[in-house]
Amino acid sequence: MSKKVAERFLPHAKTKKEKAMLVHIIGHNEKLTFIREDTLGEKKDMDNPKDVKNIERKKKRGVVSYTVYSFENEQGKWKIGFEKTNFRGNLHEAPYYIFSMTSTKKKRTK
Repeated sequence: MSKKVAERFLPHAKTKKEKAMLVHIIGHNEKLTFIREDTLGEKKDMDNPKDVKNIERKKKRGVVSYTVYSFENEQGKWKIGFEKTNFRGNLHEAPYYIFSMTSTKKKRTK
């Protein structure tokens, strides 16, 4: 995994537990279960200039969609979004965000 992939993932992982899951995901990617594919910008308000700018930045670096998986281990069940990019004609996926699917809703802290 590149430094840039980690730099994009870590701000989206709010708790220490979520940040630590990055290592588990990479070491055990055979345990990922496909949930869905989200088109870039699908869930954004394209009338909002901030959202439009964010989507344009992502397009410039080759993002085409997000693939959402679930991952289960001894620490619980997780939903992980992977950013799918098209780099020189090759599609690549890299972890982008993570959410616990088993914990009760609490305010996320750093």
